[in-house]
Amino acid sequence: MEDNNSSLISHAVFGLLILAVIIFFFLFISDNPDFLNSVVTQYGLVGLFIAAIIANATIFLPVPMDILVIFIGANPHLVGLEPGLLNYVIIAVIVGIGAAIGEMTAYIIGLQGANIAEKFGKEQVEKITQIKSNLGRGGTIVIFLGALVPFPFDFIGIAAGMIKFPVGKFFAVVFAGKTIKHFVAIMAGALGIEIIKKFLML
Repeated sequence: MEDNNSSLISHAVFGLLILAVIIFFFLFISDNPDFLNSVVTQYGLVGLFIAAIIANATIFLPVPMDILVIFIGANPHLVGLEPGLLNYVIIAVIVGIGAAIGEMTAYIIGLQGANIAEKFGKEQVEKITQIKSNLGRGGTIVIFLGALVPFPFDFIGIAAGMIKFPVGKFFAVVFAGKTIKHFVAIMAGALGIEIIKKFLML
């Protein structure tokens, strides 16, 4: 029993340490925008657009685009914009377009057929097969929700390509889902940094 309690305490302490590191890094980035200068600010919104394409074009390789977007929401000066709702919408739309373009990589791979998809491995093929059946029942909703939530979207993109889901519709739905998702992330950054700063000043 004591071992279980000590284990829970150690996990809790470790979790709090991780949270503290994340908050510190979040504050550091917001107060030191030059830190990400080489990542985005060198090219402003164009750099962000390119970063969104690259981040979403990688197949089964997680790229922390969401984290970057949150940091930009906390400090839009990173891309040369002032804080404000309209600018947050502009950032979300630019990231959404870039993300939709990047996700076309998976869609194009899916167009090559089952032989290409099977090279990814048994477990991944099973997920793609399952998603294909779901797309047959409600493709638009599945694609939209997949783009909206933190789900490995590559599976959906490949499955959509394999069933020849209309490419224009695919792009539009992905754009809508990704834009909404990143707008939420931007607002989380914009509002979160103010809450954290106010809390620390108490």
